[in-house]
Amino acid sequence: MRLGIDAREIERGVSTGIGRALFNFLRYASETLHNDRLTLFSSRPLPFSFGSRIENHVMLEDSTRFWDQVKLPLAMKNQRIEVFYSPYYKLPLLTKARCVCAVLDLIYLRFPKYRSLLGYQGALYYHTFGRMCLNKARKILTCSQFSKDDIMKVYGISRKKIEVIPLSVSSAYSPDTDAVRREAVKAGFGIRGRYLLYAGNFKEHKNVPVLLEAFRQMEGYQDLQLVLVGPRDAGAVRLTRQAEELGIDGQVVFTDRIVDETVMRTLYSGAELFVMPSLYEGFGLPPVEAMACGTPVVCSKATSLPEAVGDAAVMIDATRPEEIAHAAVEVLRNDTLRKELVRRGVVRAAQLSEQSLSKRMFDFLRDMVL
Repeated sequence: MRLGIDAREIERGVSTGIGRALFNFLRYASETLHNDRLTLFSSRPLPFSFGSRIENHVMLEDSTRFWDQVKLPLAMKNQRIEVFYSPYYKLPLLTKARCVCAVLDLIYLRFPKYRSLLGYQGALYYHTFGRMCLNKARKILTCSQFSKDDIMKVYGISRKKIEVIPLSVSSAYSPDTDAVRREAVKAGFGIRGRYLLYAGNFKEHKNVPVLLEAFRQMEGYQDLQLVLVGPRDAGAVRLTRQAEELGIDGQVVFTDRIVDETVMRTLYSGAELFVMPSLYEGFGLPPVEAMACGTPVVCSKATSLPEAVGDAAVMIDATRPEEIAHAAVEVLRNDTLRKELVRRGVVRAAQLSEQSLSKRMFDFLRDMVL
């Protein structure tokens, strides 16, 4: 098999769910390729090396559409690519290779606020060009049954054309029991003692303002801090302002985006609790990463998240801050519940291991040649 992959998602490092899933797969593939060859197409040299059987083919990207629809198919033809995998919502429409298109969610079509902001061009892209890409694809890959159902509803795609393979948890995530390292990482971010943790971005669907209100309602836990791992962008500025208005700004820590898995492993492991208040996810990887590190989870029951966490989290209506606060306090107070959540979480994370799901992905792509 001569496999090609659009690797632009990881050319600046690994910071998104799409990027983490792709990186995990490439790490597995680098050890599995024998007679197969894999070409990673990107617009700048990748900051990683995956071995001699995985080549990085770099093409400057002056225009994204020209890169997608002209440069990429020409390069694929020269590289004699048989199977091409796009980890997101677009494909080179002129290629003769068998194509797999990943659609992890339809958030811009399904989440009300984002749908209203799409505008004419955005709606045209998703409804017209998006449909062309999905029709072009031999198979569509998604990460949850929830997303599969959404794709079928919005585009009328046949159930048989859509394959569900969950996102994998990196093998880097496991409990960090080194107390010295944990204290050093905490000190580096200004974390003083015990803390609750959130990791993700600060876009509207992540629902972090409601988490701040829930944290304010946790009476009797003034010793706790709330650590928010995410980019220092406009969303972080708004949350900083909200924390000041709520009078909890001295308890809230913003770390900025963290791409180093060893640092995230330590932060996950040191948290009293991980809270995921999101209102829309195609899958939702951070709570499962926290579980892999032995941390109990309180999680929204919206969209795909029940699929992601299984029976290993306390599920809540994340539109209600009092419910989040009550669930968090219950986990902190109830040692029996806490231990059971940790036990179940480790089991759930193992079911989504990088090794097993990367193998499923590799076998799926190889079958495309047949």
